[in-house]
Amino acid sequence: MKKLIIILTVIFAIIFANESKSQDLDNSWKVYFHNNYSKTIYVAVHVMDYKTDEWETKYWTIVGPGQKALVFHTNNKFFYYYVLTQPESNGKYDYWGGKDLHRNVEKRMIKEGKEYVEKPEVGFKKGELPFGLVDSKKYTVHIGNSSKKTYIPPEKNWRVYFENDWVRNIYLAVHYMKDGQWETKYWYELEPGEKSYIFETDNSIFYYYGYNIYSYFDGRNWHDLEYHWGGSSYWEYIYGEYRYFKKAKINYDSMHGQKYTITLNR
Repeated sequence: MKKLIIILTVIFAIIFANESKSQDLDNSWKVYFHNNYSKTIYVAVHVMDYKTDEWETKYWTIVGPGQKALVFHTNNKFFYYYVLTQPESNGKYDYWGGKDLHRNVEKRMIKEGKEYVEKPEVGFKKGELPFGLVDSKKYTVHIGNSSKKTYIPPEKNWRVYFENDWVRNIYLAVHYMKDGQWETKYWYELEPGEKSYIFETDNSIFYYYGYNIYSYFDGRNWHDLEYHWGGSSYWEYIYGEYRYFKKAKINYDSMHGQKYTITLNR
């Protein structure tokens, strides 16, 4: 008899929980995305879950051209969304977003016939449900040309320049990546005040070393003075000496294709 009571109690608890979830779902707002654009869109949202009242990021809901899809349920007035199209072969894509919230979202894209995954930080746009203004708890976000932005990939390479902001000549060596292979080149002579293009790279990290040796007479003796521009990140044996290079990193926020300059001075 006790076992029967326990079994019935469990069954009623499950039924009650399911009914409660169903009621929560029925009472929550249903938010749709309508694709008024000519391409398929991928929708990411940051919303408060109607069951747990906790914020979570969900992606990607796929909505074809002219289609409308239910993306999430919520009981919270505010939500955030970021929408994009599949990148073209050159990396170009359209997107809809904002600056109200920034989150990392996983992107699985096809590039040159291969799938790759990245998790960049993107800007979400804030949405607001019309609480108290409508009887229906249904809301639609329309995605179309009006608020579209287009991402155009920058050019492939950075052009790196070096500038001599010193009073004497500087002899420069560089270690950089070109077409997936590391190369070392030397010696570039930079005269005082000279700024010269040295190399082009598609890698944000490179290394450089510069030096100057000159002699002076103090009235009684000759002296050699050595000046070096380097570090300890990389070394190479050049012309009978170990040369210790300094590491440089181009900020990823910089656009590819722009001129990046290292200024050497004392």
